[in-house]
Amino acid sequence: MPPTKEDDMTQNIHETNTEERRDIPVNRIITGRYQFREAFDQEDIEYFAESLRQKGMLDPIEVRTADDQEGYFELIDGERRLRSAISANWSTVPAIIKYVSQGEALEIAVVRNVQRKNFGPIETAKAIAKLVEHYQGNRSAVGRIIGKSSVFVEERLQLLKLSEAIQKMIAAGEINIACAKIIMEINPEQQLNAATIAVKERLPAHRLLARMQRHVRRQTEKRQLVITFEKLRGFIAATFEGLEHFDIPSSNAMQRETLVAILQLLKQKIETVETELKTHKKS
Repeated sequence: MPPTKEDDMTQNIHETNTEERRDIPVNRIITGRYQFREAFDQEDIEYFAESLRQKGMLDPIEVRTADDQEGYFELIDGERRLRSAISANWSTVPAIIKYVSQGEALEIAVVRNVQRKNFGPIETAKAIAKLVEHYQGNRSAVGRIIGKSSVFVEERLQLLKLSEAIQKMIAAGEINIACAKIIMEINPEQQLNAATIAVKERLPAHRLLARMQRHVRRQTEKRQLVITFEKLRGFIAATFEGLEHFDIPSSNAMQRETLVAILQLLKQKIETVETELKTHKKS
């Protein structure tokens, strides 16, 4: 049964040195500081609210006393349960009041969320970023606290360097973490295009990687062709400049024929390179 006595702040108390359990008014709970979930499914909230009406709340929310608002509490963990309790028209909710600092509350909140299977990669990244900031950039310390490797911590932080558009794709489940890792390795100017292709064509990670590798090869080939053509053009210009000062006796027909043959070969080479460049531009 839901609690009904909003002002009775002494019922169901189970005290220890660091926490106590009691029912507290929902209108004295402040949310936001330790919440990292950005979206809630209202249908899921309503479903859980009905469960609360039938069975009560088996797992209390966790709060700490607010530092600057007497009689109020900051929510550490359990926003979904709190929202559902409010939806079920509960005036009070079972809570574990933890006597912890802001830093300790942050650790609890991040650990609780990261351990949840339905906590998304971007939400995880933002939660970890808060803890990394608290520990002044110490990835190893954060990894130990949340039970993950420092590599995991760094990979999640890198997600936040992606554009907001790509982060939304990841948060929506359109791009999985494997594809996100591939996108992070791409030139930033090409990341959004890669992400859009991955979503539009529903590419798994291995196919996205193959597509990006082909793209990189084509770009490399284009750069090589341009360099080769520039060098060739420079060589030809220098050759013609030298020919202006080259005296060929009119009686030496063989020399003239040899020179004409060389120039014809150079002309053919130029035409071949230009054709290859046009073909690559179309692809």
